[in-house]
Amino acid sequence: MIKINLLPKERRGRAISVGRPVVYAVVGCIVALAAMAGSWWVLEGKVQQLQQDVRRKHVELERYTTEIKKVEHFLGERKRLQERLQVVAKLSAEQEGPVRLLDQISRALPDEVWLTAMNKTKDKLTLQGFAFSDIGISNFMTELGKLQTLRNPVELNFSEAATVERVPVKRFEITAALAG
Repeated sequence: MIKINLLPKERRGRAISVGRPVVYAVVGCIVALAAMAGSWWVLEGKVQQLQQDVRRKHVELERYTTEIKKVEHFLGERKRLQERLQVVAKLSAEQEGPVRLLDQISRALPDEVWLTAMNKTKDKLTLQGFAFSDIGISNFMTELGKLQTLRNPVELNFSEAATVERVPVKRFEITAALAG
């Protein structure tokens, strides 16, 4: 079909000629916009993924924080129990010495002698009591000198006459150094 333009020459539009550089520029802009949109879409996906990872890590952190608190509580309990066990062990070790000492003293005590007081300081033992005679006190001191828990000499601080329920007796005090 043939086209005829019947418009007067003044009103006829001029044909616009678009050169190749303009077409290349427009196509380049469209390609650049498409590349930017694609990059934005990829980056937006990565951002979403990273935000999900952050949320998961926060949940995991909260869970671990509660676990850490439990572990710290149990470690504190363990430390307190160990301290208690050490105290019990120390008391048991310290208890053995006095028990052994009392047992040895009671075995060394003659029938005619009885004790009224016993004081133990750091390294000294003081015994006070009554005896029916000086020989009973002497026998007691001899037996005390044989004990491994006491060091010689066993010393008599005093011995004096006394009366207990109208019976004449000897009141005495003996000191001895404790063996290390």
